[in-house]
Amino acid sequence: MSPEILFPGGGALDAGPDDGPVAAGGVRYSVRRFRATVPPPADDDGDGEGEGADHWPVSPPVLLLHDVAGGLGDWDVLAGEIAADRAALAVSPKGLGASEDRDPYSAHVLAGELAALVLHTVDGPVDVVGHGTGATLAWNLAAQRPDLVRRVVLISGGRALAPWTVARLVAGAALARGRARAGSGGGGSGGGWGGGSEAVRRGRIRAAYAHLEPIGRISPQRALVLWGTRDTVSSLAMAQRIVNSLTRTVRPATVRMTTLPGAGHDPLAEMPRRCATLVAEFLRSP
Repeated sequence: MSPEILFPGGGALDAGPDDGPVAAGGVRYSVRRFRATVPPPADDDGDGEGEGADHWPVSPPVLLLHDVAGGLGDWDVLAGEIAADRAALAVSPKGLGASEDRDPYSAHVLAGELAALVLHTVDGPVDVVGHGTGATLAWNLAAQRPDLVRRVVLISGGRALAPWTVARLVAGAALARGRARAGSGGGGSGGGWGGGSEAVRRGRIRAAYAHLEPIGRISPQRALVLWGTRDTVSSLAMAQRIVNSLTRTVRPATVRMTTLPGAGHDPLAEMPRRCATLVAEFLRSP
């Protein structure tokens, strides 16, 4: 049995070195665990075995949610930086990567299922970092369960994609469905998004995530909006709308927007070290 890291809320997060599934809220997720590397805090006498030593780290764990086109590996550099003082859990959202595909994919349902995952693994608040559509999921988790989200980092996302982007994804899904039917002699399961091909499944899920909208305003303790200046999927205008929405519910001084000159929609891949430094510094800031 792999060891566990205990958290002040009373929950436990498996800290095994390998990827593995976690079932929560009726969904089976693919996750990657990152164990914190700091030693237990010393007590007042300097013994190194404080009263809370069995419940380190004291900082909230970090939940990492990748984009619809991403994967668990997107977070390896960032999580390695975060793990200097806290545990992190990278999760493939429902239907993505090796996580279970289970309808429906509405904003409220996805947020509720992620809340169940947080309660199952941590049983307390987390800091959430999301990229692309993962940022929209992070937003909605914070909107539906503000008690479970302390800080939020939104990287190149947080709002529904532009209509032309949604249309492109929907058209791609329909094309894949048609090809699957043609390849099987016109068969398939009939209406809806029927057909058993992997391309059809992925297209259907991509379109569902592209349509996600924020379900309400959020008021985290602090928020970081991180954006590439050459992002052609989620514009800088979208980033500014997100900042404006945040500052209507929290003090402007608690919201930070940082642009990455030269980066596109995937700064995690284009500038991994820079992203890791910025996010880790934000999460550690008072």
